Amino acid sequence: MKVAIIGAGVSGLSCALKLKQNGILPTVFEAREKVGDAICSSCISLRILTRSFHDYFYYINKKYGLELKPLHQINKIIMHSPGRSASISGKLGYTIKRGTDLLSIENQIAAKAGVDILFDKYVEISQLINVFDKIIVATGNNVIPVKLGAWSDSFNAVTRNSKVLGEFDTGTVEIWFDTRHSKNTFCYLVPLSPNEASIVLCVDGISSHEIDIYWNKFMEIEKIKYPVIEFIDAKHICGEVYPYNQGKVYFTGNAAGFTDSFIGLGIFNAIESGFLAARAIIENTDYNKLVLPISKNVAAINEYRDAVNVFENKDYDRLLSVLNLPLVKQYIYNNPFFKVSHGQNIIKALNNVFRRK
Repeated sequence: MKVAIIGAGVSGLSCALKLKQNGILPTVFEAREKVGDAICSSCISLRILTRSFHDYFYYINKKYGLELKPLHQINKIIMHSPGRSASISGKLGYTIKRGTDLLSIENQIAAKAGVDILFDKYVEISQLINVFDKIIVATGNNVIPVKLGAWSDSFNAVTRNSKVLGEFDTGTVEIWFDTRHSKNTFCYLVPLSPNEASIVLCVDGISSHEIDIYWNKFMEIEKIKYPVIEFIDAKHICGEVYPYNQGKVYFTGNAAGFTDSFIGLGIFNAIESGFLAARAIIENTDYNKLVLPISKNVAAINEYRDAVNVFENKDYDRLLSVLNLPLVKQYIYNNPFFKVSHGQNIIKALNNVFRRK
């Protein structure tokens, strides 16, 4: 069987790993010159936004035999709104390294997959459709699903991903909510090391050239003094895809709409969807059914986005006041039975209260 994988990101490499383990050597096309984004950055995985197993690293290792190492464990999250700050502590999740570094999550998977990758190879799906028996779309964007009529937009934003210098606690993440610089999205700081961190500003509903305006507002309003040594801007587009499998074509990762529109988490959804696409090919099973738990989880998290889209800054102040209450912290962060849908219902309820005031 001839299998093509378009994209050497986490979903494409996970798929390649599983296929190779089962005697199928895929052809992997990658438009970039190496594995990983050019800028070394970090992202987060939060326990409360996972499915019931709570620890993605443990889950991926136990279910798929893929042992990956996080960058740091998150022990504290500090949240800021214009008039409030709140903090939570505990085993809250992990920070994850991205980029070309050998310890990045992409390169960890690439090392374990051990497949040849054709770099600097931008390919159109029309070039492959009559050559390969199966095609995995793992591009990390919506270009191919849009062309095939499988994509519908649900959220559009522009992000600035920067690397800054300073002194940081590697176990602490900071998040800012302020409509003046982030509209109804967010900005967060994730440490890479004790001396470097990523600051990611995400702003919804703006054009690419406007990100400078919002970045300058953020730096001024939040009094950020860290020296910025590099940054990259990108469009952040989330959407819904169906079906996830069209004939010989399988969508994985962000190309399948498996990145949520609330915080933009999707790395482990991408990894698992790659494994499931390989399984569907190997076992000749229904990929659309296999990925249903992922799509349901993303849909549940996306409802947070719907709930906060109408927030004003006074609502963020009130929300952080509520989240800082000891009983709320106990219920949300230290409750093993807490589910994503519970938090979404809490925000909806608070939203109704805020609107009446």
